[in-house]
Amino acid sequence: MSHAHDLVVPRPMLLAAASLVLFALIVTGAARLTGAGIAEASQAEVVQTLNLQFRDEPDGGVSVYDHDAGERIWLYEPETGGFVRVALRALAHDRLVKGGAPEDAFRLNRLANGRLVIEDPVTGRSIGLEAFGDDNEQDFAQLLSVKGERQ
Repeated sequence: MSHAHDLVVPRPMLLAAASLVLFALIVTGAARLTGAGIAEASQAEVVQTLNLQFRDEPDGGVSVYDHDAGERIWLYEPETGGFVRVALRALAHDRLVKGGAPEDAFRLNRLANGRLVIEDPVTGRSIGLEAFGDDNEQDFAQLLSVKGERQ
């Protein structure tokens, strides 16, 4: 024969838990509405910019073009440049959803503080590349270096 045991939670405990949840919701809502407690990243000056266009090649490679000069500056062979491909696919997807054209340039910026940021001027979305580690950031930094060597 089995006995069912009812779990009895003291009423003051339930009130305390409900109060904590309500307090968290109120504080979060107030911060969102007023901006209080939200840190904004300071915008460092852009010291180098490269407008880039990416084109898929028939063999699975990806060509990178200096959009302004119309010249190819890099070729990612098939199965290479994984981080660059993933980052750009995310940006390109947003662009297509918002009605942007695939031939519009993406902008790669080097900031005065050394950070690299890839942005889509069509959607206003940007990705700070330092968040993905040095190796992944270097995949984009090499594009600025190659272009710098040719100037």
